[in-house]
Amino acid sequence: MPLRLFGGFHLSDNAGKPVDLPTRQTGLVLAGLALSGRNGISRNMLASWIWPDRGDSQSRSSLRQALAAIRKALPNSFQKGAIAGKADHLQLVCDVSDIDIFAFEKAAHSNDPADHLKALSLCSGPLLDGINLTEPLEQLVLPQREHFRSIALKLIDTLSQDAEIARAQAQTIEAISAIILQSDPAAESAHRGLIRIRLSQGQIAEAQRQLEICRNAVKETYGTDPAVETLALLEATSKHATGRKRDSSLINNADKSSNLFSNPALLVMEFENLSGDPNKRYFARGIADDIAIALAYWRWFPVISPNAVSIGSGKPLDIRDAADQVDAQYVLTGSVRHSSSQARISVQLTEASTGRTLWSERFDREMNDVFTVQDEISENVVARVEPHLQAAEVERLVYKRADKFTAWDYLLQATQADLDGGPGYGTQEANLKVRALLQKVFDAGSPPATAFAMLARSHWKDAIMGWSGDREYSLRQALDVSGEGIRTDPNDWTCRGIHGLAYLFGYHKADVAIEHAREAVRLNPSAPLARHCFGCALEFNGYPDQALEHLNSVFRLDPNFAGKAAVTADITMCHLVLKQFPEAAQWAARCRALAPEYVRGLHRVVAALAFADRLEEASDALAELLRLQPDLSVDYIEHTYPFVDPSYRQVLIEGLRRAGWNA
Repeated sequence: MPLRLFGGFHLSDNAGKPVDLPTRQTGLVLAGLALSGRNGISRNMLASWIWPDRGDSQSRSSLRQALAAIRKALPNSFQKGAIAGKADHLQLVCDVSDIDIFAFEKAAHSNDPADHLKALSLCSGPLLDGINLTEPLEQLVLPQREHFRSIALKLIDTLSQDAEIARAQAQTIEAISAIILQSDPAAESAHRGLIRIRLSQGQIAEAQRQLEICRNAVKETYGTDPAVETLALLEATSKHATGRKRDSSLINNADKSSNLFSNPALLVMEFENLSGDPNKRYFARGIADDIAIALAYWRWFPVISPNAVSIGSGKPLDIRDAADQVDAQYVLTGSVRHSSSQARISVQLTEASTGRTLWSERFDREMNDVFTVQDEISENVVARVEPHLQAAEVERLVYKRADKFTAWDYLLQATQADLDGGPGYGTQEANLKVRALLQKVFDAGSPPATAFAMLARSHWKDAIMGWSGDREYSLRQALDVSGEGIRTDPNDWTCRGIHGLAYLFGYHKADVAIEHAREAVRLNPSAPLARHCFGCALEFNGYPDQALEHLNSVFRLDPNFAGKAAVTADITMCHLVLKQFPEAAQWAARCRALAPEYVRGLHRVVAALAFADRLEEASDALAELLRLQPDLSVDYIEHTYPFVDPSYRQVLIEGLRRAGWNA
């Protein structure tokens, strides 16, 4: 392979002999062209990546010299048309097999496990590892390095679940896991791969030792225990060693600090392969595993993976028997059916004790990219399952005596009270009820991070809805309480998201808000609220296009998201500042239909309708807005719409005035 960017920078000719380039910058130019992919890159941008401290003229001159040197030194397979230049645009033209990162992407996104092993074998180290990069190029490389790393981890996790592959390809999986753990000792997927290999080889003591290494690394890095998905492998070692059924106390005692297993547990069963092709079981297993991992991000209920269930004779296992083995209250089952390039995935959530179906749905997808399909299905399933679990737990409280309520029960009641407040951000009365119930959670002692997040959000709503007599105090409370939640659990995505909103609306620090909201999405990519927080932060920081990607994803994840009126209002605002007035008006109509008395939604509804020249509707909406918020003022808008670019705020004010607002 002539050009290898994993593990450093290596260029060779067709005989495999190293090719020396005249300068370090010349190599960076070639790397930059490769990283820009099939779309290519402008000459100016490439020059600014490599020579950021030089003027345009000097950097362009240096780029010309570097390109000449590359064309002269490239191997024979690259010599003819290797670098295509058109006007101000450059593109590296080559076969996929010529560059390791291209070959890696192609193999990783295949449906064939053999290709996945080939992809892993290409990962000789992090992208451009050890290369002295310029700051602009480093900003490009770091996210791509993380991208390749995450794919490699997913391959390790998926391949190692097949005991035969784990045994036969142990050397490859071990080598890549070791490389990843050198730079990230807390990478749980790599640890899981090593644990499964030890189990497949019958090395029980080594598997247990690897789990302890993982536990210590995660504890040192994040201050928490490993994910339930990882801890479940400890159960697998127990079964291999003793042949006994699962002892639920083993995991229960593993995380006493968070007392996770005092909450209802969800078992994810291996999905049934209905395709008639045994090789397709690989995909069905991957879907179930992805869903189990993604569900674990929610953190308020333990998620038990298929590995924790003993199948025994190989006969189909009854759902209730499986749930009884692992003390699970709920079970998620599914099936996968392939037909040429199509896949149909059916998923069902069942209450174990009664056999009652709580939710079911079918997903039909084109199988163009197996990883993309797995990611999309797992995200959609997870976002739909969580609200149904919560609703089932709230329903359970109806049959429980009030004097037997625990902190967990009060937390569920607070969540339901928030939902009962109605669309948008609810009512002041509901917000006060939420705080009263949360107080009982805190009175019980050792409140979870989720309680801090809910309390912080209630203070934040007080501030932006005008329910508080002291807006600054409420926003400060939102920031302090969410910060305490982060200290309680650094991996709680809800606290991260609310912390970002508190910085945004309280201190107009949109850049800090973006970092916290981005972290919320990283911690739980399937959480609609995390996507909403991130979209909101991007919107106010001047990135409406990127904001729309995350805001629209909320409805793909959960069409019935409780905060959908607020999301539609934010989408309306993004289209407004982009001057896409017909689209803004469409979303405005949807927002008003969802929450006709949501005042912050009505601000944007009025402006959108006015800019779309639907003045009669705009005037009608304005009259309703002023009935609900008679003291609406420019000062209120300036303090509660923290746009970095003041011209965005002026769009809102101008729209209101077009509809007849006289302030």
